[in-house]
Amino acid sequence: MLPGTGPTKKIRLRVFPPWRTAISCEKLSLQLKSVIRGPEMKKKPNASIEKMMKIGEVAKLSGVGVETIRFYEREGILPKPKRKASGYRQFDLNTVHPIRFIKNVQDLGFSLSEAGDLASAKGISAAIKRISQRIQNLKSLQRELAQQLRSLR
Repeated sequence: MLPGTGPTKKIRLRVFPPWRTAISCEKLSLQLKSVIRGPEMKKKPNASIEKMMKIGEVAKLSGVGVETIRFYEREGILPKPKRKASGYRQFDLNTVHPIRFIKNVQDLGFSLSEAGDLASAKGISAAIKRISQRIQNLKSLQRELAQQLRSLR
């Protein structure tokens, strides 16, 4: 052993017969193709490129519960989704953004119906006026609180 080097490890190489290597390469090739394409991209006649999701997957991606999505659907906030023959709802990825948007708008103080209108581009001008009024009210409150804070010192 040379000074400053640690013990060497023996590497064992396994040599396979050519016919076994060819089969392994074919399997690897098929596995790589399925990973690259994905299971939803397998060749089927009239297959949709977009992946359809169940309600639980949409709920997880949206950050809401399954019942919330069902409620939004019943109230007409979300359009009725396609259904499988078994009755399961099928959503595409485009459903996630409106649900998140509606939830964020509700967190800012808008009602569910107002949030739904904004998600569908209705009532935007009224919402802008309401937001402007709210900003003015908050600025007024901020000035009043700052004045109270100065008087306490």
